[in-house]
Formats: sequence, structure tokens, C-alpha cells
Amino acid sequence: PGKGGIRTPLPLAATMRLLLTALLLRRAAASPDVASASRASLQSVLPSPPPPQPPRSSPRMPPPPSTELAGARSRFEAGPSLPAELASARYRFVFTKTLQPVGAVQLQEVQLFAASSAEPLQIIRAANPGGRAAPLSQGREGPEKTIDGIYGEGSNNKWLDVNMGATGNSTLELTLGEPATVASYEFYTAAHAVGRHPVSWTFWRHVGAAGGDWLLIDERADVAVPGAERPYALTAVGFPVCP
Repeated sequence: PGKGGIRTPLPLAATMRLLLTALLLRRAAASPDVASASRASLQSVLPSPPPPQPPRSSPRMPPPPSTELAGARSRFEAGPSLPAELASARYRFVFTKTLQPVGAVQLQEVQLFAASSAEPLQIIRAANPGGRAAPLSQGREGPEKTIDGIYGEGSNNKWLDVNMGATGNSTLELTLGEPATVASYEFYTAAHAVGRHPVSWTFWRHVGAAGGDWLLIDERADVAVPGAERPYALTAVGFPVCP
């Protein structure tokens, strides 16, 4: 309606378009045979719909790393190599407490790792100064068992020191094939007599020439113990060392 209630006439083109649209709709309803033709005619009159928009793709996220790949890289991606002046050919563990106070300590295997390799360092000698093997072991449970590479479930291999009760501690001294800087280490528990598993110890690096000093580089207390013949696996790199 215009001003004062007076209707304003539609433009002639708009009026004709509305009449043609109504006529085509009526013909389509009255005769199904002409429905398709009517729809075509109607589409020519009505405005065309906007073109469809392409689907919006979401950004692709990289897949999470697999457990196997993480394990393969676990030994050292933690930082740069340690300074060469921290290298030594001699290291020692002093065990001060076992899971139960049974007066003896045992381990199946000991491994030392450099910062840049997943392979254990070569240990050419293991000694247990002040220690004593079980009387009936007949040399089968000496400290060399901790570096013979025989470990894991069912291997039934171990080092045993039954003199810990008398001395209050037990020392395992390791000599490398060549000087290296130890960035981490790992223990494997022995089978049977789980009360002998070590839970507290210190780790030392020898400095200087023969007869030099021992420098404390790691200390652990009341560590959780895994099952028999298994690694302690405190972290992905075992027990990290902060020299």
C-alpha cells in the first residue's frame, strides 16, 4: 500500500512474471504429463540458486608416533653429548639396601650407556671387592655374570654377593674397554630370592690416574623393584645420570 492506504501498482514486468508463474504452477498440478516442462519453464523465470560451495577441508594432523618407533629412539634423544672430560674407564656401584634385609644382593645384568648410542658400552671386567659368593655356587655366580650378555626371563643367570650382611654394603666395580661418559644405566633383576634385589645404591666415576678419586654421579633410594629377570626400566633410558 502507498501513502493514505492507496495501493501502488506493480511494474508491468513484475506483474507478468507473477502471472506466468501462477499459470505454470496450475498447469503442473492439473496435468502430470506437463509437470517436467512446467518446471523447466518455471526455472527460466525464477532466479537461479547460487552455485554450491566446495567442502571445506580440515587441516590434516600428523599421526602420533608409534610405540615401536618411540622405543627404538628411546636411548638418547634427550640432549647433546656430554663433555669428553667426563669420560672414564672405571665405574662402580655401591649397593646399600635390598628389598628385604637378607644380608645378600643379586643382579642378573648391568648395562651402561653413552649419550649418543642405544647400544650398551663394552664392559671388559666386573669385580666385587670385599664380596663373597655363596659356598655352593662353584664360581657360577661371580660378578662377571653381570656383563656376560645373558639376561632376560628364563636365563637363570646372576651375580650374588652373600657378604653384604657382614660389610653393610656391596660394591660392583666395572671397567670399560675404553674411557666413555656414562649417561644412563640399567639393571636386570635375578631370579628367585626376590628379597635380594637392590633398592638403594650410589654410582661413582673414577677420576684421575691410577689411585685417583671416586666422584659420586648418581644416588638412588628405595627404588621400585620389577618382577624377576626384568629390567628396572625407571625411564625410557633406564636410570639417567647427571654427572
